[in-house]
Amino acid sequence: MNDPPSPPPNSLGPNVDPNARSEDSCRIVRLVASSLYELLELVQRASKDARWHYNQADQTRFQPGDLNRLAIVAKNPDELEQKLRLTVARAGRRSNRPLVRHNIFLHQRAETRPRVAFLFPGQGSQYPGMLRDLIQIYAPAAEAMAELDTVLREQKVPSFAELAWVGPDRALGDDVWRTQLAVLGADLIMLRAVESLGVAPAYVAGHSFGEFPALVATGVWTVDESVRATLARCDAIEACPEIHGRMLATSAEPERVERLCAAIGHVYPAAYNGPRQTVAAGRVDAVEELARRLETAGHGSRVLAVPRPFHTPLLQAAVEPLRRGLASIDVRPPRVPLLGTVTGTLLSDPAEIRENLVRQMTTPICHVDVIRRLAAERVDVLIEVGPRQVLTGLSLKILPDDGPIAIASDPPREDGLSQLLVVQACLETLGAFDLTLNGGR
Repeated sequence: MNDPPSPPPNSLGPNVDPNARSEDSCRIVRLVASSLYELLELVQRASKDARWHYNQADQTRFQPGDLNRLAIVAKNPDELEQKLRLTVARAGRRSNRPLVRHNIFLHQRAETRPRVAFLFPGQGSQYPGMLRDLIQIYAPAAEAMAELDTVLREQKVPSFAELAWVGPDRALGDDVWRTQLAVLGADLIMLRAVESLGVAPAYVAGHSFGEFPALVATGVWTVDESVRATLARCDAIEACPEIHGRMLATSAEPERVERLCAAIGHVYPAAYNGPRQTVAAGRVDAVEELARRLETAGHGSRVLAVPRPFHTPLLQAAVEPLRRGLASIDVRPPRVPLLGTVTGTLLSDPAEIRENLVRQMTTPICHVDVIRRLAAERVDVLIEVGPRQVLTGLSLKILPDDGPIAIASDPPREDGLSQLLVVQACLETLGAFDLTLNGGR
């Protein structure tokens, strides 16, 4: 009998603290066949012996010649059995999206390497204690946090743990610099964790403040430069005490939000996040009036945990201070195609990139345009690189059922390591780590 294959370089195994994992933990169970029909027959048989397949999970790997692939992330044999049966029931439909929601990935390996986009969330995605479990168990995340803390210490600001894990929960949302530095840190730590899988993006984009960590992912900035730029952004805002307000997300269609904002005054569309989510921002009284009118019209709304009315004319006073603050920070051309959050177009010129960061303070952002552009570029997978899964949910509402896969790397209700396995499983089924695809590795 041949020895079981050793874990490939992109495997999580060597980076995981073995003392922190239990026998009853998430694993990737892989099945392959030469046709979809044969694969589903194999899945049917496997569902009757799920415990054996769960126990053997670490001994199997996809090979470059494997065509029809199934990867299931399961926490225990019982969950695996349920997911195997679900695969049989739902396979062969027009969209695999219902299976993906259950961390089931069924694909025929492509002839060319899949194209991956990294999406970085901004303010509003933070939560207390974010990434703590992942950092405690996964070496690349812990190393990224240590490097980040060195930079934060040099800037005489609190460590990532002090920003994101300690103190009143309301500080993450009410306090400008604490919120932005915590989100930046979480995005950068997750970037290192996702990169450790061995995947490189074909495109990068950030949502609002998420453009700051996105610039690190493209090589425009170093971690140190991104921290200094974030502090410059915070200083520009805090230097204008007259800037106050709220941000409100609603299910109303964009045209209705635009009409109501114009009628009320002092409240503006701030983000076009999807066909059924628009964010408005403005003075507190104007936002409250907008919420009342939306409720009367039958539309839900919720206040976001964001400390200022970003992406509106109310931030105009911060524009010049921010422009001066960014002027001293080097900006290099991106090594990876970078989509701007304001225009949804590619940014390449350093002066254009710097001005885009200034412009987004007072201009609505358009996540819809970014996601549609990525779909038009034939991206196969959108990975949300950062806390929570806000962008993943928004993207799924924009994309057609047969469009790119959108997955999160850190849903709060899941431990971080299991979700990294989900990302790995998705990419494996598409052939992202195969050595023989056209173009090599």
